[in-house]
Amino acid sequence: MRPGHDRDASAQLRRNTDSRLLGKLEMAGAIRAAGWFAELEVAAADGSWRADVMATSPDGERRMAWEAQGSSSGP
Repeated sequence: MRPGHDRDASAQLRRNTDSRLLGKLEMAGAIRAAGWFAELEVAAADGSWRADVMATSPDGERRMAWEAQGSSSGP
């Protein structure tokens, strides 16, 4: 298991709403289409944060955390 990828990632994914999970999957697909690597639910080694999607450059030198946000429309 890579550092920052905790064992609870699959449990975290199960708690997502369908629309939020779809947003994460769409982000991961776009990141991969751009030639980067993408992982879902990656936590910091110290547990201080968790990225919905972690993007890593092809050379492994750069990482970028992405967060899926959702809101209801209407009252």
